[in-house]
Order: sequence, then structure tokens, then C-alpha cells
Amino acid sequence: MSRGDFAKHELDNALSWGQQLMRARERERWPLEEAAFELGISAEYLGALESMELRALPGKIYAQNFLRKYADWLDLPAEELLEQFEETWRRQDGDLHQERFEKPAQRVRGKHLVSVPHVMRWLVASFVGVGFLVYLGTQVVRITAPPALELAYPQTDIKVTELSLTVAGNTDPETIVYINESRIEPDTTGHFEEVVSLEQGVNTIRVEAQRKFSKTAVVERQVLAEVPEVRVPLGVVPRGYF
Repeated sequence: MSRGDFAKHELDNALSWGQQLMRARERERWPLEEAAFELGISAEYLGALESMELRALPGKIYAQNFLRKYADWLDLPAEELLEQFEETWRRQDGDLHQERFEKPAQRVRGKHLVSVPHVMRWLVASFVGVGFLVYLGTQVVRITAPPALELAYPQTDIKVTELSLTVAGNTDPETIVYINESRIEPDTTGHFEEVVSLEQGVNTIRVEAQRKFSKTAVVERQVLAEVPEVRVPLGVVPRGYF
């Protein structure tokens, strides 16, 4: 990684290893940012090496690799600098451990504390809000759900011999009932009853029940009306004809 095949510069024992790096760089008139660009190492890390601020480096292994690369690039004896670095690392690491044990506890600022009553109020408000939404959803479902509708007669598809049929059933109070599109008013209990005219053959009885804003409940029955014909024998005059 050296910039040439020249001999390594000798170290000045009066300077620390960090000062050696800085002096060698300044001797070559390299700004720190340009050196960082050439080496592919952050200028912050190179500056931490020169000032021997080991706490600013990402870790010992990274710091050693950065130092070796930087020393080679500056034509400095990397191994000698690494030995001095190791001594500094042990000293600063020991100071750091001692500082951790001797450092007085920092006062915790109020903004880092969470008030228990405040949390409780927030939780209660959240539960109330969720409960209200559940209640509101339940009410919407209840309002829009179709009313109960039960036909007491006819309970199934039937066959009759008359051209009329009494349709009866039960639904919820305050419900409007339609039988074949004819509106029927149930009583206060929800009971309804209506005579429906039939035609000869198959008739469809469609009963609909609906509250305001609700869906419609529908029940259908098929009614077969077969009214026998009355035949008068020939030569017999019906009574009351004259």
C-alpha cells in the first residue's frame, strides 16, 4: 500500500505514534480528507488515529488494520507503530473500565422518564376507544341486519282447492311486511295475517319484511290451486233457474 519503493521513514522517539502519523502526512502536504479518499478510510477514523482517540474507532481489530494501512501509505514502519498502539490501547482500555466503575450515576432527565399515571390514562383511553368502536360496529350490524321472519301458514309449499289463502306469520315489532308487494301492517307484537287471492295453477307467495335501514328478509312459498269444475248433467235444470 506504500506510494513507492522508498525506504521507510525513521520514527522520532520524542513523538507519539499518533503524532508520527500526523507529521508524516503534513510533511507530504496531504490534507486529511485527501488521505482518507486515497486510503478508503473515513477521515474521522484517520483523525482519531492521529489524536489517539481510540474510543472513536470501531474496534481494536479495525483500528489495527487502519493503522497498518495508514503507516504503509506514509512510508512509516507499521510494526513499530502497532507496538506503541498496543500499549496505548491497553492503557486507554484500563482507564475506560475504571471510568465506568467510578463515574457517578447520571441524573435522569424528566423527558427520559415515563409517568405511570400517564401510561395508565393512555391505556384506559385506548380501551375505551376500542370498546366504543366495538359497540358502534355491533349497533351497525344490529340496525342493518334483516328482521326475523317466520311464516306460520303456509309453513311449506301446499296444494289447495280454493282460490284464496290466509297467509299468517310473525316478525319483529316496528317492521313493515309486504305480501306479493302489498303492504301489511303487523300488530305491536309483530304478528300479521292477510287473505291472498289465488289463480288456478301454481301461485308464488312472496313475503318480505324490512325495518328502517335494515336489509330485507324474504320467504317464498309455492301454492298449487286446483279448484274442481262443477258439471251439471244434461237435461237437469239447476234449482232456482226459473
